[in-house]
Amino acid sequence: MVPSSYKEKKVNTVNCKSTGNCERTSLFCIYWTYKLAEIDMQQTTVFVLVLTVFVAFVSCSCSSWNIATMTGYDNLDGTDDKHPGSLVDYTGTTKAFLEAVPVASILKSDWSNLKYHNITIRRKGVSRTVQSWDLCANEDCPHGEKDCCTNNAKKFGGNFLLDVERRTLKKLFNITNYDETLEKIEYQICEAFDPKPIAKKWNLK
Repeated sequence: MVPSSYKEKKVNTVNCKSTGNCERTSLFCIYWTYKLAEIDMQQTTVFVLVLTVFVAFVSCSCSSWNIATMTGYDNLDGTDDKHPGSLVDYTGTTKAFLEAVPVASILKSDWSNLKYHNITIRRKGVSRTVQSWDLCANEDCPHGEKDCCTNNAKKFGGNFLLDVERRTLKKLFNITNYDETLEKIEYQICEAFDPKPIAKKWNLK
């Protein structure tokens, strides 16, 4: 028998409009959520219970893997970012903030659905998580470039861009030539986060 608390539990799935290919992930989540409810608690070891919870959580938290383009930018450099020290909703970013928070920009067209999400990047077998704090807009392309955001997103066929702040590139992937970064990567859209406590901690306005 499935306890009522499990019947009412909502499965945490991502918005598939921008990511796609979520149907099988959603079904897998539902299966494991109810599988957990069917376990006889008195006859199951703690290890099996914890393992089942872990599988359910991991499966339900993120989308499937998809192809994207990764580029780099400097949020504090006015020649690279037309709004230095600013994000979409906040101003006053500092070097300390950018070294501590894994800032990344996504396409302007993806912002409404995917702002303030944890996004896992898989590059050369290494997986790291960034956060969507900012957006990349074609009208802000530096050095007279035209449609840099959308063109870069389409570079490897994924039509998705992760423009990662230079300090995050260095910290997560040891990439120092951020302004030359143009790589094919894989990504997963994971759970949303609340930016307000983080912004407050770092005195963003």
